Amino acid sequence: MLVDNTERQRLADELQRADDDRSAFLSLLAHELRNPLSPILSAAGVMKRVSTDAQIVKMANVVERQVKLLSRFVGDLLDASNLAENGISLRIKSVLLSKVVDTALDALTEKAESRGQNVDVDFEVRDKMVVCDPDRVSQALANVLLNASEFTDNGGSIALRVKVDGALMESEVEDSGIGIAPGQIEMIFRPYTQFATHKDRLRAGAGLGLAIAKDICEKHGGLITATSHGTGQGSRFRLILPIVCAQD
Repeated sequence: MLVDNTERQRLADELQRADDDRSAFLSLLAHELRNPLSPILSAAGVMKRVSTDAQIVKMANVVERQVKLLSRFVGDLLDASNLAENGISLRIKSVLLSKVVDTALDALTEKAESRGQNVDVDFEVRDKMVVCDPDRVSQALANVLLNASEFTDNGGSIALRVKVDGALMESEVEDSGIGIAPGQIEMIFRPYTQFATHKDRLRAGAGLGLAIAKDICEKHGGLITATSHGTGQGSRFRLILPIVCAQD
């Protein structure tokens, strides 16, 4: 029994060291990748402004889009290293709910338009004030919206509904996409988890978006849930955050 316990502890220590090494590597990689992205993006912007050649402008647009995608991926890697340590840090302040939601929708617009996806938004409580980290809450909502777009057919539909119930901000994202198998619901919020791959596209990202969204929601004292009737039946995500300011 003593030997078994010693071996078990040795394996546990090795796993912990491997996990720590992975986190350190991801953090280093993300920082090294981030450094050249800003000048590349700036150069693409200059090319678009000064060139009268339509082909060069087109290529500059491609560079700009791809750098933005890479920047988002690098940001996810940095967040992943934070998740492995103490979680994502927050910078709390008061802000209009409309700013939070509009920023998340901005992240979705180009991708949804390029795939001909219909995005229906039901959001009438734009003037409500919330106390949160607006960048992080926007990131959480954007991650869910982008996930919906990734796994929804070209020409499919995505719906965003935002409402306020007392101190709670409730956001619901529903899509007509490939759905989630029953046994995978509880696992999709784990880092690096990618179960479903759309039949018409290569697997994208590192499987971090939903894990990051979950951590952000929980850091705000809220939660995120996912439901689906199964494969091919679309999915529905709900973010519930107690961040709405009390009315005078």
